[in-house]
Amino acid sequence: MPYNGGIVSFDDPLRDALDRALAGARADLEHAVRALAQELVDAAGLAAAAQALDAAGSLTEVLQALVDQAGRHAERAGIFLVRDGRVRPWQLRGVDAAAALQTRPADDNGTFPVVVGGSVVAILCADRVRPGSAAVLDMLARYAGRLLESMTLHKALGLVPPRGVPPRDAGADHGGVGQR
Repeated sequence: MPYNGGIVSFDDPLRDALDRALAGARADLEHAVRALAQELVDAAGLAAAAQALDAAGSLTEVLQALVDQAGRHAERAGIFLVRDGRVRPWQLRGVDAAAALQTRPADDNGTFPVVVGGSVVAILCADRVRPGSAAVLDMLARYAGRLLESMTLHKALGLVPPRGVPPRDAGADHGGVGQR
């Protein structure tokens, strides 16, 4: 019994309540810090994935980079091309073409359209998508569509040669125009 006849015994329950409250706050803070750290890792991964898509020099390379990057966010990934209303497998990594087209998506599976000029030209399919990665895959499919659209327009308008390919007249003499 405490020296003051039980008055100090109130400190023990108060201390216990404060310890429980602080432990709960500490756990909440640790969870928030882990979530923030994961968001930073995801953002860095997203930037790296976008850079990989940007490095592609052709339409095929964009789709190849897309399936490569999707493989970092899902156990299996594949690209299906859409043309004249028909869907055909193009690049599949562990994805069964028939099953992917016939089964309904589960919670950890996803399909992400690649759109060019308002039309779906490809579909990214992913199985066993890692938690939190569906939004990343959706963004990558959208970005790939924008890159394909941009490359197609640039080529059609003759604005810029495909990356890695020198201009047709790179060695031509332009009489000093555009030269330093």
